Amino acid sequence: MIEVTVKKNKIDSCKAGDITKEIKPLIDYFQNYMGKGGKKADFLPYVHQHETFKRIMDNEEILLTAGTSAGKTLSHAIPLFYKIKNQLADKILLLYPTRALLQDQKGVMDDLAKIYGLEDQVAEIKGGMSRIQVIRALNKKIIIATPDSIYWFFNKNIKYSSFLIYGLAQVDEVVIDETHLFTGLVLNNLIFLINRMKKLAEMIDKEQRYHILTATANDSLRNIHKGLVDEISGKSNCGNIDLKIINKGDKFSGQLFGKSLKEDVVEVDQKLSSVAILNSAKIAHQLFYSNTEELKVDDLADDMKRKFIFKNSKITIRDFLDNIEEDRRGYIENKLKNKLNLLLDNILIEDYLTTYKAELSLSFDNEEIFAIISDYLEEGYRRIINAVERAEKDDGYLVENLDEHIARDEYTKQLYIGLRINSYLSALDEKEDIIEKIEKSINNFKEVLEEASNKGNKISIKTKKKNNRTYIELDNLIHKSGNKKIKYLSYSWILKDKLAKNLTLKSVKEENKKKVNFKNIKKAEIEVEILKEILEDEFNESWIESIYIPRYIATWKGKEDVLVVLYTGSMSNYVREGLIEFFNEADYKKKVLLSTSAVEVGVDFDCDLLITEETNVASFLQRFGRAGRSGKDSKVKLFVSEDSYVEVNNSFGEKKEISRGKFSGEIKEIFKEIKGIEDDSFLRAYHYIINQNLGRVGDELNQEFTQEDKELGDKLRGRINLNYGLRGTMASVSLRGGVTKNPFYILRFLENSDLFDSSSPFEIAYSDKSFDSIIWKSYSDSEDVYVNINDTLEDSKAIFIKEGKSLTPYFDSGVCKIYEEKFLRRKENYERRKDSLIKNKKLRDEIKKKLPLEKQEMLKYLLLSGHSDLILGFGNIYLSKDSSPIFVKEKPLFIPNQFFLLLVGSKEKQEDYIKWMKNNRIFDYSEVIVDDTDYENNLNEEHYKRNPVGVLLLENINGALVSIYEDLIEARKAGEL
Repeated sequence: MIEVTVKKNKIDSCKAGDITKEIKPLIDYFQNYMGKGGKKADFLPYVHQHETFKRIMDNEEILLTAGTSAGKTLSHAIPLFYKIKNQLADKILLLYPTRALLQDQKGVMDDLAKIYGLEDQVAEIKGGMSRIQVIRALNKKIIIATPDSIYWFFNKNIKYSSFLIYGLAQVDEVVIDETHLFTGLVLNNLIFLINRMKKLAEMIDKEQRYHILTATANDSLRNIHKGLVDEISGKSNCGNIDLKIINKGDKFSGQLFGKSLKEDVVEVDQKLSSVAILNSAKIAHQLFYSNTEELKVDDLADDMKRKFIFKNSKITIRDFLDNIEEDRRGYIENKLKNKLNLLLDNILIEDYLTTYKAELSLSFDNEEIFAIISDYLEEGYRRIINAVERAEKDDGYLVENLDEHIARDEYTKQLYIGLRINSYLSALDEKEDIIEKIEKSINNFKEVLEEASNKGNKISIKTKKKNNRTYIELDNLIHKSGNKKIKYLSYSWILKDKLAKNLTLKSVKEENKKKVNFKNIKKAEIEVEILKEILEDEFNESWIESIYIPRYIATWKGKEDVLVVLYTGSMSNYVREGLIEFFNEADYKKKVLLSTSAVEVGVDFDCDLLITEETNVASFLQRFGRAGRSGKDSKVKLFVSEDSYVEVNNSFGEKKEISRGKFSGEIKEIFKEIKGIEDDSFLRAYHYIINQNLGRVGDELNQEFTQEDKELGDKLRGRINLNYGLRGTMASVSLRGGVTKNPFYILRFLENSDLFDSSSPFEIAYSDKSFDSIIWKSYSDSEDVYVNINDTLEDSKAIFIKEGKSLTPYFDSGVCKIYEEKFLRRKENYERRKDSLIKNKKLRDEIKKKLPLEKQEMLKYLLLSGHSDLILGFGNIYLSKDSSPIFVKEKPLFIPNQFFLLLVGSKEKQEDYIKWMKNNRIFDYSEVIVDDTDYENNLNEEHYKRNPVGVLLLENINGALVSIYEDLIEARKAGEL
């Protein structure tokens, strides 16, 4: 163990003699805000705060570099609010990189607004706002937003018209907080956004000023101001830190943190507030549930209970009645009973069955049921015919090919098997025979439905438990043929879901009314609006209130005096809201905040002990700044890898004390820094396209681009749909509560039946599973998620070819598959004919006549480029597991409109690619990702078996793979590959 004391900064306040009459009013506001109990504070701002006040009041831009607890917020807010108050500025825009930081800072801004008398002038802009809401927000003087939301609205400019553009143009001063979180291509996107907004302001003769606040500054950040702004350096007001650095070795983080919390907090007999910050949310959640027990409502003080009262939008009838005063309950219950049909019409069969695990009968003569089944058959027929047409294009027997195509689409597969179509086909059937038999199968089923309707038969829908999961089953679609009973669609959970999710209890047969009486629907949830409609003026809002203590607040097992709060990014925003405030205010002898990087910015708390582990240098310094805030001495326990432990030991040696600045400098040399791709060559073409939506402003901005940027942008515009996002263009999978995760991580823990279609452009699917439901699933018990290369190449939309200095796209359906199959696989044949192709003009002219332009270019790329084994493509990325492709209900799951880079070659060649990428730290780039094929560690037999074609790279943000592609070409020229 290495023990060292990191000494507190000497941080000076400004001197009274330095305060000019222009700055004096700002000092008063500062002291009013910092005072307590209605009294002004008797101290002055720090030197760096005072300097920031002066420069902003002198209409200068600022670059303020300071760590946590340095008062960066007041540095800019005090003078900017003063300017608004005194009409020295019309409008300010405050940008925060995360929603958590924005929410935290909005509280500060609301408090400041009261002091300045600007309470009604603070507004927030966020995604999902209506046109009217955006207009209202833009009419305020102080606008708060994330850069992502402003960036997103620029893409929606056509829908939101010129009012958004004009509203942003009126902003006088813009603050971008925690700017160090923007690196590489993300920072380039931010700079493009700034330039766009500046140009807007220029159009109405306004000069916008930009104020950059950051924990650390590099040349890229300084470039926002073109290097013309002198940096203001501030120091954090943090106390002395007693630091213990421990060699983690091969021990599991969960065990180390659990043991440390027990020894250093739970078993210590003193008042103590501690924070444990882990790298993994999964391990943080495991630690929480393994070591805590539920906190009871009665254990809380009344003022704390009030924090957890909320109004339900849906509530069970039973809970609703329980909330009503006893002398009124019977009367209200009778009013609800009298409206039973209205209640039944608002309870879905699916909700009822999962609550009661009962069996219900539906009549075949119900028009709604017939409509659902008819729609299901029509859609299925269309899909099967499409599969037949695709199978006809493949080599080999049509029926065998059809089986392969059917297997890729769950909807088609269920209908194909459920109507027994497969049993009618023979191996030598032609297309016409197959279509005829498909139609015959569907007509046979329609006859079964008609027969069932005439006989007054019913469909039975029931719940069944299997492997601890509840399923809804469909029964009674049976046809008797002689002595045989043919059961139809017993495999189709899609039809079962369509019926159960679209029909209410009002659809059940009369004989079921006893099952669905008022007594038996009490456990079913009902929309509060329906209860209001029934009860009208007699409805009381208190009847839908609940006191709900989040499961994320608990006590340590067997220790009622130890409060434990969980706070991670894998919890939804609304669940996290108020948790830190509760942690700070709760009066317990010992407190533990279990968290992740979610507390690195925008979360304010005090702690006596911080326990954390090695991470990238920027994250670690943010975590370290959480300890010793407001000048208070604290302790930190840090777990590091064996290699880092050796480096720390060599660096610190026998030192017992080290200054905070020196400590930060040493750590920066040891811990890994997040790399960002600086090359913005593709981004320029991308933003050229975006600017074309902005009318005259966009035209002026586009004059700054090169001819190559414009040519590439013009070729892409309207041909492919590029994803749009400031910090990422890789879609996610969302869990219950809106928690989003990388698809390659989260899909390994989810079954196909857990997934549903998402309407969000940022998601490929959503699941009603919570993050907590998957935390105990280990990697060894789950399946890798990887890219289905064949399907991805088949559905590619463009291939990009480097020709001299230009990047040229060629568009065609399956273009990358055509290149890989028809050209690259036949490279040796083409190489043997290379000389004759080059020398024989007649042969060249013949090729030009026979081959379309894109195939001519493919041939030229193959023979002349020297890097023909690099396929930079664009299209839909299909996902798979070893057991089966991944489906969302009835269709294969894919990530739409993504770039991919396929490095084609033998196993030895693939290993050379991986070696080069390791040596050049390609895997350290936050913008580059791989699927579960973890090339960074090793190319093993399992990975090679899944994808013998080559190594595949994906990207988190547009432009990353273009940069890597060009680096690989240069490496090939230099003989590195």
